Amino acid sequence: MPRRMDGERVLSYVTGLLHFYGVICFEDLFNVVSEMMREELDRDDLRVLLEAAAAHEDGPYVLDMLDDYYFDIDVEDIDWVLEEQGKWDLPYRPITEEDARLVVEDQYPLLWKEGETAFWHWLQDKCDDDKQLAMTMVLEYAAELKNGMSTQELVEKIVEKLALAGAEEVREAARMVHRFVEDVPRWSYKGWRPSEQTNH
Repeated sequence: MPRRMDGERVLSYVTGLLHFYGVICFEDLFNVVSEMMREELDRDDLRVLLEAAAAHEDGPYVLDMLDDYYFDIDVEDIDWVLEEQGKWDLPYRPITEEDARLVVEDQYPLLWKEGETAFWHWLQDKCDDDKQLAMTMVLEYAAELKNGMSTQELVEKIVEKLALAGAEEVREAARMVHRFVEDVPRWSYKGWRPSEQTNH
């Protein structure tokens, strides 16, 4: 008799996947979940589970769906993400269950690379050591990058937001943003970071 699917475990993992991938069709999602979780899943059971989670906005597993696609709630344009993904011959980045758990528990700094962490610390310094405000800003800016904002647009937004006036302050902001941009996982790269592209 097949083992009953652990719905909480699967939803936690899918939530983490969508944080990195942005958008994924059901068939690809089924394959990734089956392979990475080493679960024998029933397609219909998985679809029912995901549809219920997408309809339940107040749950811990936040995801959305449209037709055959599942996506992170921060995705602004599903078609754009899919079009961008189609430009690159990349596999989906392998995401562990631990990675997914950290996403669900909002433990983002434990997932970050050096550029992301440095940017967070820099923002804390600019925000009078307000860690939560700096975290909110990092997540907001990461989502905007994932949705297609350019590096220059982000620099300009941050300069305005922080009211940076001096030339050295603006140059420092540009340096920090460039480091950040290189280390933010992108939906267009199926979860890979720009800094990792030379390896794929």
